[in-house]
Amino acid sequence: MVVFCMVIAAEMPTLRWLYMHFIRVLASLVLVGSPLQAAEDLRVALVIGNSQYNSVPSLTNPSHDATDIGAALMRLGFDVEERHNLDSRALNVALRDFSRKANYADMAIIYFAGHGIEIEQRNYLVPVDAILEHPSDVTFEATEMHKFLRAVEGAKTLRLLLLDACRDNPFLRRMADASTRSLSRGLSRIEPQAGVLVGYSAKSGTVAMDGTGRNSPYAEALLSHMETPGLEIGQLFRRVRDTVFTSTRGFQEPFTYGSLPAADIYLAAPPPTGPSTAEVLRDFLAADSRNSEKSWQDFIDEYDGVASENVIGRARDKLAALRRSDQTVAGVQVREGTPAVEESPLIRACDQLAADPDDPDRPREAAGVELGQIDVNAAVTACTLATSGHVNSARSHYQLARALTAAKLPDRARTALSRSTDLGYAAAGFFLGKSMLTAPGGLKDAQEAVTIIEEAVANGNMAAARYLGDFFTNNGARLVVSGKSPLEYYKIAAAGGDIAAQFRAGSRLITMTKASNEEQRQGVEWLEAAANGGHQEARLRLAKFYLSNTTDTAHQNPSRGIQLLHMAAEAGDVEAAVLLARRYRLGDGVPSDLELSAKFTAIAAKGGNPLAMVEVGYGHEIGSGLDWAPWEAASLYFQALTAGSALPYLRQADEWPNATTLALQRLLARSPKARYRGPIDGDVGPGTRAAMARLCDCREGWPVRFADMFQTGETQEP
Repeated sequence: MVVFCMVIAAEMPTLRWLYMHFIRVLASLVLVGSPLQAAEDLRVALVIGNSQYNSVPSLTNPSHDATDIGAALMRLGFDVEERHNLDSRALNVALRDFSRKANYADMAIIYFAGHGIEIEQRNYLVPVDAILEHPSDVTFEATEMHKFLRAVEGAKTLRLLLLDACRDNPFLRRMADASTRSLSRGLSRIEPQAGVLVGYSAKSGTVAMDGTGRNSPYAEALLSHMETPGLEIGQLFRRVRDTVFTSTRGFQEPFTYGSLPAADIYLAAPPPTGPSTAEVLRDFLAADSRNSEKSWQDFIDEYDGVASENVIGRARDKLAALRRSDQTVAGVQVREGTPAVEESPLIRACDQLAADPDDPDRPREAAGVELGQIDVNAAVTACTLATSGHVNSARSHYQLARALTAAKLPDRARTALSRSTDLGYAAAGFFLGKSMLTAPGGLKDAQEAVTIIEEAVANGNMAAARYLGDFFTNNGARLVVSGKSPLEYYKIAAAGGDIAAQFRAGSRLITMTKASNEEQRQGVEWLEAAANGGHQEARLRLAKFYLSNTTDTAHQNPSRGIQLLHMAAEAGDVEAAVLLARRYRLGDGVPSDLELSAKFTAIAAKGGNPLAMVEVGYGHEIGSGLDWAPWEAASLYFQALTAGSALPYLRQADEWPNATTLALQRLLARSPKARYRGPIDGDVGPGTRAAMARLCDCREGWPVRFADMFQTGETQEP
């Protein structure tokens, strides 16, 4: 079977590429089996440069642009397909083949340099064999943009289309006639589906320069910034925009359409703060090849506290295995240094793809995958192989059941789940009970399901206890099948170390009106444990308790409250950042510190707080503690209006700087909700204010002066 797959892979390019990637993934799991050494994210790119057009004068730079962009992407770890001067058929074939690769990739990028054209608000990219003598020819001779979007949409993390295709177009001049008004310069604006990003070299309806040097201004800006380590992709496009705008003296302004997920994305990873992954992997493999107590002890001494805890834990496991003598696995004598069944690469592959984050018995090197995030095809395949090769691996049967559930194959999932339950795996019983309760009409079998879940609790699964607490909290009024209250289940899970349950139990205990001093002390202790474990809500809840508890001096702890607010805010909690910004601005319980106030205001703005957005925007506008950046200020005001803040709308007209207003008018003109149709002139007139009012659904109110508002600290919405 393996030989057959290898032969097929050798004959078919896409399968051969996928097969080789699978071999790399499997090799990484066999060698180390930890997230740090797992295969890198798969990145693919298609780079197209169309210079030599058959029926119009050739373009100078697209071929150079494609070559240089392709080389940069290769240095960034992308598997690059570079193509030049594609005719219509070759262009469609390239997109078809690339879409298949993108379906298995984490990042997929297409870069196209050449001619593009818009007709009736539909965008087309032009192959080199197009003639285009009449507008109707475009449908048959050019390639509509949606095919390019479809080609990248299968990637998991980043789906990016870069179009350096807004050049002054000679096709337009010979296609235009008195009866046609559908032709326009450049490409029209686009609203791609969620998660797809489209970068235009020039904003909609305008043209881009081909450039007088080796590269176009857009390609040159991309090349200047895309390999900068630690530059998040949103910031990358802002820098590209500013570079092009400056280098063309305002003639050309790139624009990016679409949205990105909340998590930061980097083309070039931030520089490592410790030893590189390659160095750790090299030394791990060296220790593994010797497989002696000394080699593993030396590795631990070298990297403990420096490398990932998963890697150090793996090394400790290897060392402990060598120190054990006469060990047995399932009754079979195992020689010193021989890997146990649980170290099988098949089982480890299943762990990496389908382990349950709430399973206390999962290997520590497997972080776990939420059910809705499981890569169904890969997980079902890996766990089927694991259970076939190790029929008594209860955990693998359980993880196969999770993968099959995610794949919407309930009958097969139930079979795998029953097998795991029969083998005594506690998490499987928990999963089975949950499945019974959440099935249509599941409350009819609630007694049996709760009994199954309680068996998992008795076997040490604290997530199961927390689940029962949640279940009875939400369904207690309709269901009485247990003698325990939700709080009792939370207490069981909290005592067992479940962080989420520690937050739930702790929050209830410190707010219960009839809680004893001992219960309140226990609640504080559990909240502290959850906060130290990284639970953001616990940090915020406990901080408020310490800072506002004026009746019980035993629980007043303002210094710890401020410390917890810092921990929460620096991890991105918006409410904590707002509270700290205000305290540092007013000197409330802390020394007045405007620099720290600005820092936490920026965190709140990044997290979506409208008032903080306006304050940071004002800082950019006047260059107070921030770079002078009127475009950034306008963008933040626009976001605040979109979030419903009335402040920009109520701002006095004479306080608006011309540069900020120009940028804001451009944004309002592109917004379907704002519907600004007035001039881009930098004046805040009735039309501009009406567009802002539509965007925020605001009404008239008292005029606001930002200078007074942000200097006095009276930062409240009017």
